[in-house]
Amino acid sequence: MIIGFTGTRQDMSNEQKRKVKELCEQMNLEESHHGGCHGADETFHNICVQLKEELPIVIHPGDDNQAGQNWRGEDVTILDVKSYLARNKDIVNESDIMIATPKGDEEMRSGTWSTIRYAKKINKPIYIVFPDGKIER
Repeated sequence: MIIGFTGTRQDMSNEQKRKVKELCEQMNLEESHHGGCHGADETFHNICVQLKEELPIVIHPGDDNQAGQNWRGEDVTILDVKSYLARNKDIVNESDIMIATPKGDEEMRSGTWSTIRYAKKINKPIYIVFPDGKIER
């Protein structure tokens, strides 16, 4: 299964980290996609590598993030930089299922929530993991 991820630059809460790891362990993880930002993307990347060192990980960098960062893992692909909205849609479109870790309730001017709304619009299965660990599907 190809898992896409979206989360905030403020990183995940400890409960979100625990729940995301549990979700990844339960799924037949074959490949993962994320945006390559510091914070939650970085944590998700490290969870994936911890679970499966040879896992193919595809990074979709946005306009001003660290596309050149040294990402660990045996099979990491860094795509060309795109605008945040375009790359977020790519992550959703190229994944079988999404995991999202927003910093709180829905916000209109949030890249994470914009990605969640897009996934719902196209009926992509998505797990929204809130800071308290509650999961909405």
